[in-house]
Amino acid sequence: MTKSTVLIVQCCHLPQFFYVVDKLQHRHPEWELEALVCDHPHGRYYLESFPRFRKVHFLGEDLSELSNVDRIIFPLLNRGYWKIKKAAQSLFSPGWEVDYEGNLQPLQTGRLYLSLWTVLHAPCKDFTGYLRKFPLPPLGQQILCLKSCHASLLGKTEKELGRLIPKESQIMRVEKGPFRKIWSQARSESFDSAVIFFSGEKGFTFMKLVPFLLVLPRILIVNENAHFFYADVRSLYRFLVGRILYGVSSPNPQPRLLLVQTETPLYVSHAIGKLKEKKLFPRSEIILLCREADRSEFDSNSQIDQILTYSGGRLWNNFQLWKEIKKLDADMVCAIFSGRPYFKKAKLLFFFLPVRRHLVFNARLDCYDLSPRTFFWIFRKVPLLFETEEISHRVVLLQTEHRQDTRSALSVLSNPRIVPKARISVFCAEDSRNIFESLPEVEKVFTWNRHKLLKSLRAAWRMARFHPDVLAAIFSGRPVFRKQKLLFFLLPARHRLVFNENLDCFYLSWRTFHRFFIREAEGTGVPGTFLRKIVRVPLFLPRFAYLSMWATIMKLKRVALRTDHRSQITDHRP
Repeated sequence: MTKSTVLIVQCCHLPQFFYVVDKLQHRHPEWELEALVCDHPHGRYYLESFPRFRKVHFLGEDLSELSNVDRIIFPLLNRGYWKIKKAAQSLFSPGWEVDYEGNLQPLQTGRLYLSLWTVLHAPCKDFTGYLRKFPLPPLGQQILCLKSCHASLLGKTEKELGRLIPKESQIMRVEKGPFRKIWSQARSESFDSAVIFFSGEKGFTFMKLVPFLLVLPRILIVNENAHFFYADVRSLYRFLVGRILYGVSSPNPQPRLLLVQTETPLYVSHAIGKLKEKKLFPRSEIILLCREADRSEFDSNSQIDQILTYSGGRLWNNFQLWKEIKKLDADMVCAIFSGRPYFKKAKLLFFFLPVRRHLVFNARLDCYDLSPRTFFWIFRKVPLLFETEEISHRVVLLQTEHRQDTRSALSVLSNPRIVPKARISVFCAEDSRNIFESLPEVEKVFTWNRHKLLKSLRAAWRMARFHPDVLAAIFSGRPVFRKQKLLFFLLPARHRLVFNENLDCFYLSWRTFHRFFIREAEGTGVPGTFLRKIVRVPLFLPRFAYLSMWATIMKLKRVALRTDHRSQITDHRP
């Protein structure tokens, strides 16, 4: 069999180039291959790693001897590479074009120019697998390694990272710490390259910026799946878009899950059952962070491996609990967002935990990964899975009317259709304390004293720290208890309930605020004259200015008429 000499031009990226070379060698074993490649350190490294050619020519050398080749092949698989395409075309024409399958066709000049702007061949599945196994070029002699991830990922990447680091190279490994310390260590020497881990964990933001601030020629990025890629504009863009669309990739088959209680124990127990299903994480280790009062509900649950508790409103003040959560080294944190306004501090903690992956359950216990694309799914209204279960509400009624009217408002608040499972407290005058304490529906009584200002301010401060779910008051339109009515708008509360003089009530919002200003005859507590007084203030000045101008003009007209009349009389005198 006659051997023919074939020249392959490296007018594509190196992975595509060597993939096509392997395809051609398999299809045409009788060919003797030579290569025309760009003079680049990466190219020389891969030519030594993959000795496929009889002879290698570099762009910029004397190429006169290439006129003896029998055929020249152009793998037009990527955009650009105009210099090497132009140099190869001037040596031998016509050439041949090859695709990913190794099929040859005569090269047309129009397609050669078109390849400068667009990709002519789509990659096949075999090339995708080949690209994943294609080795990266080695790092330089001076390497900066920033450990911006947890220890488990470092163990996974140690073997693969050792292949990219030459034996004679020097490595500076930097642990997590203050930014000034990391920055001073990174600037102490001049580095050829850097290794940085983008595993999706929180708490390493400034550490990940260090290689880019140093403007190093080569930055190797490792993601959460221990995949490597060098940082350039295109690869970083693809990586960031993937994070926005899909979030952090799934953890290992036996992840450690931290479940934060943001709903009732019944909801949380069903969420744990969902996590243990075969389609999610059946072999996972579940750690529950719940309220101390609800611990007895979960002690008998065999699916929970560990329980952490916090007491009452001390979730943020318990520094020891925060340290325990960080030591867990959880792979994923989960929470339930059902749309009900409870466990606000625990829900806020869910976003601040330094965990790579966040999983959210909705009111129907359907789960999804939290990412910038799915963030607003949290606010979707979904029907509750357990609608019969209710949570008690703390209600505070401000005394803004006489005792009898306030007692009548208490009976309305006891109606479960108004406030389900209401725990009612009253904020009243000190001389009415005994009356309200004797009522069975009243749980607590806060009092003020109109003659003791300091004591009344302390009572108002206790009310502000009470944080009720519903704050109620009566607005009948009578000019009494004005300070207490002003306090109704100043005290923090989740909902505000307004009673009129007929004890009809409505929850105050921007949609119902106009009901304050409806006439008394229509059955509300705030008279229409109040609205007219408010509206009259901004309309008074323009109306007054208009009347003043009109009176001035009319007066000037009268003066002008009198002057004309007198002049006419003077002119007609003999």
